[in-house]
Amino acid sequence: MTSSLIDQIENFLGQHSMSPITFGRKALGDPHFVRDLRGGRDVRLSTVERVKEFMEGYRADQPPFVKQPRRHRRTAPGMATA
Repeated sequence: MTSSLIDQIENFLGQHSMSPITFGRKALGDPHFVRDLRGGRDVRLSTVERVKEFMEGYRADQPPFVKQPRRHRRTAPGMATA
């Protein structure tokens, strides 16, 4: 499954003149995804599905994937923050 996914991604990159870093960032929010995949990274089925959905629905004008910011704990009034 991984080699087939890599082939599909490589074809997509060529068709859209997109760098692997941009692809990873837009598809998953992970700029190193393609590099890691080429290096033998195992991928969950849910990740494969997200990547395929991205490629099928890709439009050059769509905004990149945006990770949600982490919520920070509130400190009590008067407490110092580091």
